[in-house]
Amino acid sequence: MFKFVMQSEQERIELEIDRPSLCCLDCDDFVTGSAKLFRSTLGINYAKGLEKIPEDRVLVRDTADMMLLKLQGVVQYLDTYRDILVWKYLYEFSAQSGENEGGQSGFKIDGLSAYITTRPTGYCTLHLSEVAPNGMGRAVQVIDMRLKKEIQTDTLGVLKIRRRKFNNMLFPFVEQLTAYLARQGKAEVAVMLAE
Repeated sequence: MFKFVMQSEQERIELEIDRPSLCCLDCDDFVTGSAKLFRSTLGINYAKGLEKIPEDRVLVRDTADMMLLKLQGVVQYLDTYRDILVWKYLYEFSAQSGENEGGQSGFKIDGLSAYITTRPTGYCTLHLSEVAPNGMGRAVQVIDMRLKKEIQTDTLGVLKIRRRKFNNMLFPFVEQLTAYLARQGKAEVAVMLAE
């Protein structure tokens, strides 16, 4: 669990979020740049091992209005995909037993090499690729499987997608964060790690 303190001259709040919820913006197939912008705006790149935690525990300082402006793309993305980011996705093949999560390759669809992944939580993505003339693999298609129920494979029967409820803490986190920032106006805000 990640715990943060947002502090301005006027108001202080504490926010918390779990790792699966924080990482649900990390799917570059569909949310290019949102995760990086979100983490850098809040100074939380350390959560992905990209930076060290500062000794004074202050992750970033910026004006509330600028932080709010930087977060608008993330807010819009979350509003657009709210209905499908509340699920944890699983997959199963009719030629194998049991539901799976994570990722699996080694099967084909329409003659193309296929790879299915349910990472990060909240996503289910099918990657199709082919061999280029130089012998290297190259992407042909990326399919968002969150709204598809199944697809026929060449080698493992029908690939079926299942879902389980996922308590995505990113929604209330962003709602509390943006409401707090809106109340601060142009005041400077410090984002710190909670003790």
